Amino acid sequence: MNVQPIDAEWAAKTFPAVFTVYGGSGLARQIVGFNGVVTGKEYVHDDIDFAFAAMAREFRNIHRPILNTLSLFRDPAWPPGGKAMLVLLQEYLAESLAAGDGIGTYRSMLVSPSSYMDLLAELDWAIRLRRAGGSLTPHPKTNPDDPADNTNYDLDVAFGGAAFRGDVKWFKNWLVKPRGEDLLKGQIWLLKPDLKHHLIVKAPIQFRTPDDVIRAAEEVLTLYQAALANTRDARWVISSGSGGRKQIAVRAAYYQFPPPPDLLVESVTILGEGGTGSISVVESGAGGLDDVDAARRNIAGAASQVPPGKTADDVSCVCIGSAVPQDVEDVRTTLLGTGASGVAPGVFDPKSDEVGYDHLNAAIHFSIYFDPPRDDPRTVIVKRSAAPFKGPKGLNASQQSLLDKVLDIFRTESAVRIS
Repeated sequence: MNVQPIDAEWAAKTFPAVFTVYGGSGLARQIVGFNGVVTGKEYVHDDIDFAFAAMAREFRNIHRPILNTLSLFRDPAWPPGGKAMLVLLQEYLAESLAAGDGIGTYRSMLVSPSSYMDLLAELDWAIRLRRAGGSLTPHPKTNPDDPADNTNYDLDVAFGGAAFRGDVKWFKNWLVKPRGEDLLKGQIWLLKPDLKHHLIVKAPIQFRTPDDVIRAAEEVLTLYQAALANTRDARWVISSGSGGRKQIAVRAAYYQFPPPPDLLVESVTILGEGGTGSISVVESGAGGLDDVDAARRNIAGAASQVPPGKTADDVSCVCIGSAVPQDVEDVRTTLLGTGASGVAPGVFDPKSDEVGYDHLNAAIHFSIYFDPPRDDPRTVIVKRSAAPFKGPKGLNASQQSLLDKVLDIFRTESAVRIS
């Protein structure tokens, strides 16, 4: 399938809130640039990275997820999950604007390609709590009495006389594990939703920054395309096997010891072609950091942004999001520890010497995932999981009741209809 130009008029009419918050002219200029590259060209979708590379001569911060989704949105062969994300984002931003939130409230996150899922996760909490009757104040200052401090947190939602105060983090550090769906696979599908081959990607356990996720996915696709075209380069080695099997391996992963610390992908194996492709990710030994250490740093950042409650009924909480529900075990270890001798206690453990958590009543690990029913290609079910942990400050009866209410609201499944 060839990359299709974006119908700019249709896009603006279908996703008006996205254009309004992004800055319509800015997104429109990117669409014009994208169309200028692909119109009249025979870019198969395998080569969409070349289209974005051509745009990079003129544009910075190209929003690949949005452009890619708009380009393929009306293709019925494209899986509906990516479409549902953009439809849901439009829905949430429209409600945000209708409620009186300023255009700039979520703009900085929207214009950042690496924050696409962060924004969707934050809005999933904010808008759903507002729909359930909460009075939402988005992005209030953490220290309002200090005019020089611009630190803010994501959610201040009042239900009656009590408020749920939280900061939402969608962690991109939990990656590349031989289990379920993960963020690297998700990013590859986002860049190449029409993948027809079956791939095995060998990569480090996780990456160090959000940008590494995008860079790793782009590296996978670069290697994949080079293997298909049998492109020779000093950076990699291509080998072929029976049944059309190919492998492309990065030389530095195998011939340099120790492997370079910035190595994102070791190899890509192409097993074959047919129907909808698949991606399997296996863990390599090169590079990477430990999940629990990454979670610890990110939870510390979230905790520093959430202020203590103003009343005895308020709940101060960090909301930790990741791609799969199983990551809750990494959060559990980070917060509560393992109890093993010689291992640092969890940050919520009274024996921990880490500071900055005593004001927290709770922490929540959550996941959001999109599940298209087999019998309805135009509907996607948005499923959510949430696991709470009691914080160092604890919860009284009224705080526990508020936390339970918030969790019940968040966990409710919803449907996205794709027209």
